[in-house]
Amino acid sequence: MDTNFFRPSMKLVVLPVLSFLIFSLAWWGLTTGESNSAWPSPTDVGRALLSEWQSERLWADWWASMSRIMIGAGFAIIAGIGLGLLFWSSLICRLALRPWVDFLRFVSPISWIPLAIMWFGIGDLPVIFLIFVSVVFPMTISTLAALENMPQLLPRVAQDFRLSRSSTLLEVILPAVWPDLLTAIRVMLGMAWVVMVAAEMIAGKQGLGFGIHDARNGMRIDLVILYMLLIGVTGWCMDRGLRWVQGRPRWRWKNG
Repeated sequence: MDTNFFRPSMKLVVLPVLSFLIFSLAWWGLTTGESNSAWPSPTDVGRALLSEWQSERLWADWWASMSRIMIGAGFAIIAGIGLGLLFWSSLICRLALRPWVDFLRFVSPISWIPLAIMWFGIGDLPVIFLIFVSVVFPMTISTLAALENMPQLLPRVAQDFRLSRSSTLLEVILPAVWPDLLTAIRVMLGMAWVVMVAAEMIAGKQGLGFGIHDARNGMRIDLVILYMLLIGVTGWCMDRGLRWVQGRPRWRWKNG
């Protein structure tokens, strides 16, 4: 039996596990044996996880953040794709509105925080607004770029077959640019996640960012590390899910 057949798959499993074990042992070795308030041990973080899980606060904060991401980023992605299609199909709209999109996408979403608090107060709405602002303008540009790079023969073929405009959009144009849109969505979600945590620290009443802010005020560094780990794991899972979708044969045709 050829053992080389198993090596690629084994590397995919062994190397991440090995790096995780090395990191865990290094963390344990650096924090065990003395009290270190600046960097808690894995045991301290484990106790904090158990305590927060039993109080159900951790789940409530996680769900608050996820619901804001799904609403804010979801609407922004839909709006960005719609604006990109509008700019691609209408020269007048592109000339009139593209400069505004280019201008606003360079304005830091964090700079909108004072206005968001003035307009919406403290809670869910300002955080959702900031997530929306951070995603919608870059998503518009990404969609327009994907449409401009699409083989222009495809819409002409759809016209030759006398497809309706809705059929051309749903059956020809969107499938052609969907692989590029998935890549853009992965980038946009990472950006939205960063902005959401910063916004929750200032304008939120609940959420993972607010949990870090509250733990810092209470000098609970173990909770700060716990929330940081949860943010990283959740973001990683979201990205892996989108990578799995990208790898499906239905969407992989563009790259062969």
